[in-house]
Amino acid sequence: MLAPAQDETGAIDTELLSRQVGLAQRLVQEKPDSAVAVLRQMLKEPTEEGAE
Repeated sequence: MLAPAQDETGAIDTELLSRQVGLAQRLVQEKPDSAVAVLRQMLKEPTEEGAE
């Protein structure tokens, strides 16, 4: 699981976000079949944690 790019205060770590976007782009290029499921999971996880 990736660390959230936004902390409790709402500040966005732009360096971390940039790395995460780069990883997502590379994943899409290298494994497009797996990328959709992984990206959905990445985008869904912070929402689920916030709902607890």
